[in-house]
Amino acid sequence: MEAIYKKHDLLKKIATILGQRESNEMLSAHEIAFEIKKQYPKVFKAIGKPVGGKGCTQDSLTRYIARLLYPQIIPQVKQRFIGRMFGRTGVSKIIFKDGESQEMHPLYGLVLFALREPKDIVEPTV
Repeated sequence: MEAIYKKHDLLKKIATILGQRESNEMLSAHEIAFEIKKQYPKVFKAIGKPVGGKGCTQDSLTRYIARLLYPQIIPQVKQRFIGRMFGRTGVSKIIFKDGESQEMHPLYGLVLFALREPKDIVEPTV
C-alpha cells in the first residue's frame, strides 16, 4: 500500500503552502492541514482524515503532517523543511482562526515548520 504522502504528493503541496508565506514565517502542522483542506479540497477528502483539533482522535491530518515532517527521516523532508519547537513555558493552549484549539502538551509542545529555502517552490493554487 502506497504511503499517503506519496500517493497525494503531500511534500510538494506542503512546500507550496509554506512557500506562499513570508520567508521567516513558520506554520504549525494544524495550519498546514487547514491550508491543505482549503487549497486542495479533493486531496483532503481523498486522504479521509479530519484536520484535527480539540476532541479529535489520534488519526488526524495534523498529527500525520507533524509526524511526517518533524523526525526528518525521509531524505526529501530533511533537505527541504525545518521544524522548530514553539516554547511552551507559560502557554497552555493555542486557538486557531478556524476555531480549533490545541492544548499544549507538557513534554513536546508545538512544532512549527518552514522551508529551508523559502523561495524554492511556489506554485499557484488551483
